[in-house]
Amino acid sequence: MVNMDVQLQLVRYKNILSKMGITGKDMSQRLGLGYSSYRRATMNSAKVLPRWVISFLYVHDEFSEKKSTASQ
Repeated sequence: MVNMDVQLQLVRYKNILSKMGITGKDMSQRLGLGYSSYRRATMNSAKVLPRWVISFLYVHDEFSEKKSTASQ
């Protein structure tokens, strides 16, 4: 069950990056990771969600919430 949540959050993370026009290579460079390390951490078979993905999703959600609240 937990693994399913990890997979869902990784799909969500990748979809957000795609909408922002950020590739995996771009993100790995911004994080200071080798591309192979980045890919390994974000594989569909990952059992643990990387902390930087959690942080990214948290900030994205907070920003999106404030943006939608401000526009109302």
